[in-house]
Amino acid sequence: MIRIHFVGDGPRDAATIPRLVETILGDEIELVGSELPDIEKKREWRLLRLNDKKIKGFLGKVLFALQQAQDLKASALVAVVDRDKDQKGHRLQNLRAGRDEHRSKYTPIPTALGEANPHGEAWLLDDEAAVREALRLDSRTLVPSLNKTGSPKDELESLINASERRQEGSIDLLADIAKLVQLGRCNCKSRTGFEDFMKEVHAELGPLA
Repeated sequence: MIRIHFVGDGPRDAATIPRLVETILGDEIELVGSELPDIEKKREWRLLRLNDKKIKGFLGKVLFALQQAQDLKASALVAVVDRDKDQKGHRLQNLRAGRDEHRSKYTPIPTALGEANPHGEAWLLDDEAAVREALRLDSRTLVPSLNKTGSPKDELESLINASERRQEGSIDLLADIAKLVQLGRCNCKSRTGFEDFMKEVHAELGPLA
């Protein structure tokens, strides 16, 4: 089991990305700090604060996250951003610059970085079989291709609302989808950034598995 510190865009990422990492590595993940109060403030980019001041820029934020990982005695850091409307690779470039800066000064911490295009739900919707199985959708329910939707997040919400499991809560259901994702079934993984993230996880966390 690998003890990681995770930082992402919100509770959905915290529920799904570790499950995807487990599949990539074939090993279990333990999120450090789960017993701590207000741990979500250490796991969401928008909530990161230093001396009650908001940290600006992803370079500074990943430096701060790496310090958090050390303080939490994590074996590794996994940090993921949504591209949203930014230029492709811009946010990821800043994350990598922060990682490089940290490594130039301190003992390196295994750090896997990723940028989801346009957001993390694209990595789930790309595996139709995982979505269909987790949500127990019947054969009449269409799971749209990523090539035919502008918002994977909205599409997944619609599918959840049409599912017999809709009362169980979106975050839990997204986590269940993530557990079932098979990398070979993700046909758009290059465009969504999932393929690059897979390479990062193998390179950075693979030796720990």
